Amino acid sequence: MWINIRKKKAHKKILILIVIIGIVIFLFANKNFQTLLILNKEIGQLKQRIDVLEEENRGLKEELEAMKNDPEYIEGLARKELGLIKPGETKYKFIEIPEEK
Repeated sequence: MWINIRKKKAHKKILILIVIIGIVIFLFANKNFQTLLILNKEIGQLKQRIDVLEEENRGLKEELEAMKNDPEYIEGLARKELGLIKPGETKYKFIEIPEEK
């Protein structure tokens, strides 16, 4: 009879120990899982940023090629950015008058 009581107490202690170990493992695993989710989300955002930057880079390379090889493109930039005109042309500048309320 004493042996059964001792066995029950030993089984109870082992069960409590297993439950405590399970809780500790769950807490650490849960924290690591949350960190993993956060890092995966950040990776996705960084991949999107890379795609945007690669597209911007392609556009800049095309613009650079146009600057190197297309005289009409350079002329258009000079007219637009610097306000340059060809000899004999007349430049008109329009002034906007703000509306009164």
